[in-house]
Amino acid sequence: MRQEEEDNVRDKILDPEQFDLLQAVCPDYLQSINLVAYQTGMRRGEILDLTWDRVDLKGGFIRLKGADTKTKHGRIIPLSLSGELPHLFRKLQEVRVLRDSHVFLHNDKPIRCFKDAFRRACLQVGIEGFRFHDFCHTTVTNMRRAGIDRLTIMEISGHKTMSCFTRYNSFREADLNRAGHQNNTYLTLAHQTTPTSRSHLQTVNHLTS
Repeated sequence: MRQEEEDNVRDKILDPEQFDLLQAVCPDYLQSINLVAYQTGMRRGEILDLTWDRVDLKGGFIRLKGADTKTKHGRIIPLSLSGELPHLFRKLQEVRVLRDSHVFLHNDKPIRCFKDAFRRACLQVGIEGFRFHDFCHTTVTNMRRAGIDRLTIMEISGHKTMSCFTRYNSFREADLNRAGHQNNTYLTLAHQTTPTSRSHLQTVNHLTS
């Protein structure tokens, strides 16, 4: 699947309350995709093409290979970025279709396009000018606000300025996991302060029940 070109001009992000509102009106399959994009910064193609052999639930990581990414550099994404991520993937694994290795399915088939559904949901809750790819910027902003250092954010998100830190190849999984726990703490506290937090949690529980 074609990876989106990164846009250095756009600066549109969703705040926690807007994300909760968006999730509340999205169909279940799109809620799962949105959640992964919002909390990991993975691109649309990386998410839709994600297969179970890339998901290490025991270790707590998504392990993308170079062939999976726009930059052609593999990267390791800690599921500890949010307490919701391990739970979501375990639930998706429980209902997976064994004949298909893709993680994200709709009607037992790999999801290839959701642009119309995403646009309708944004319009329904009054979110204007937000594209799915803007989740990448939202994730990076949240990680920065959580206090994660720039190089670790770049290692997780795989942004195109990877050349700035390719010589720093001593990143360990423990470093990424610590960053994930920092981000989970930030997101948990941020969403507890929004008026729609309770309905969002109900939506997540419905999705994973």
